[in-house]
Amino acid sequence: SLSQFDVPNRFVVNYTWEVPAPKSGFLKHILGGWQFSGITAYQSGRPFTIWTGVDSNGDGTTGHDRPNLGSGSLNWDDEHRSFTNDGYVTVPLGTNNLPLANSLGDGNLGRNADRSASFWNTDLSLLKRIHIGQRQLVLRADAFNAFNQDAYGIPVVNMANSGFGTNTNNWGQRVVTLSAKFIW
Repeated sequence: SLSQFDVPNRFVVNYTWEVPAPKSGFLKHILGGWQFSGITAYQSGRPFTIWTGVDSNGDGTTGHDRPNLGSGSLNWDDEHRSFTNDGYVTVPLGTNNLPLANSLGDGNLGRNADRSASFWNTDLSLLKRIHIGQRQLVLRADAFNAFNQDAYGIPVVNMANSGFGTNTNNWGQRVVTLSAKFIW
């Protein structure tokens, strides 16, 4: 089976641009010393295993027994962040509609048989150097996850959990930091 850390596609690009400015004169101080940089990354989703969430095979351990592979499908939403089980995995259910303990034996669903959503992320930085004689004042603004991209990760894979198939992760939060540094 695949490792849970298997990422078949990863693309990362780093870039820096020193903004061109006049070599002398008043405009050198206003237009000079600017730098734009960033890191953009794309990554495939990680594999995951669906668990029954109960001791389905009766071996005394709870939580990591796999269900059987059915003939249906996992139906993902448009963002590929949450899914509904349409007969893709099967396990005997109790009256509460949750998997029954000691009811299955060893399920035949493969380990890490499914993959979560891929994601993009871009971090950007804008820097201005102000020369004061032999000294420098450096002003900087950094935007982490600049475009507020969502990175949902792996949905709830425990069939005994009422949130099975939903994704409670969302790291899509932009963070901006401002800093100043004086070099002498």
